[in-house]
Amino acid sequence: MITENLAMQYLIGQLVISYRTINRFRVAAGMENLLRELFIELNLQLKMEKLVTLDGLYIDGTKIEANVNKYSFVWKKATERFSAKLQEQMQVYFQEEITPLIHQAIELDTQEPISSEQLTEFAQLLEEELAGLSQDIEETPVKGKDDRKTKRRKLKKVLRKVKDDFSVRAEKCEIYQETFQGRKSFSKTDHDATFMRMKEDLMRNGQLKPGYNLQIATEN
Repeated sequence: MITENLAMQYLIGQLVISYRTINRFRVAAGMENLLRELFIELNLQLKMEKLVTLDGLYIDGTKIEANVNKYSFVWKKATERFSAKLQEQMQVYFQEEITPLIHQAIELDTQEPISSEQLTEFAQLLEEELAGLSQDIEETPVKGKDDRKTKRRKLKKVLRKVKDDFSVRAEKCEIYQETFQGRKSFSKTDHDATFMRMKEDLMRNGQLKPGYNLQIATEN
């Protein structure tokens, strides 16, 4: 629009602003609250100038296809299934593998999902247990077979599983759930894009495409 629309060029003093600049401004820290306050102030000013009455509101919308990879979708139902399966695996692993290796008592609510924050705490406890065991092995060496070394190998294996597998997958699920924001899908490369059926369906197959559902409200 900036390069094609003369009126827009006049308004911005013929400065060419990329979409990246606009997007960085839009997602900057504090912008959400600032835009909300600006919107309220603008409406109050329009009301004071008697340009609007705020008695009626007309809303219309349209769908615009996003310029993103159409195979970059993330589906909410698939994420929920993946998350439930992961929680199952972690609950079993916690009871069978983690608890027997840690001397400190850990309370785990089996009715609540295990969060990435809890997994970080579990990893810290495992690291403390591993450090204490390694120190004990160095200070009081045993000739021949040493069961403590077997336990240390087990601790290292469990620690890797928690840090490099469970924590990564749990955090990924949490990020996805936050990104959905009430939607059923989003694009990995553009979180604002949602997969939907477009008005223009040239193939007539109802294919879902990444896009934006824009809504505009006006009083008259």
